[in-house]
Amino acid sequence: MSKVSISEFVIAVFDLVEAEGRTLKDSATVFIENQQVSFKKTIAKSSQIVGLTFIAIVCVLAAVVFFVFGCYKIFLIFLPAFIAPFAASLLLLAIAGIFSYFALHKVNNADK
Repeated sequence: MSKVSISEFVIAVFDLVEAEGRTLKDSATVFIENQQVSFKKTIAKSSQIVGLTFIAIVCVLAAVVFFVFGCYKIFLIFLPAFIAPFAASLLLLAIAGIFSYFALHKVNNADK
């Protein structure tokens, strides 16, 4: 059994702590760098999704406006001129009601 002096033991412990600290620092640095890269990718994908969703919403809104305007022109043929705007607005309210129903149905069934 070899005898180790207290000073050699303390030096060995400090060397071990230093090596473990260096390893921990390196692994933490790699982890943080990976998280930064992942966060940047997530932000890029999220911004693309938000941008494309905004464009889709604008296109759907334009399509609904043109559809209701076309229906208004058809209503002008079959209805008096002062009733046609009301018929077109009722059609738009019906479309809004359908979208609202599906949105509420989706929200209420999200937990199930």
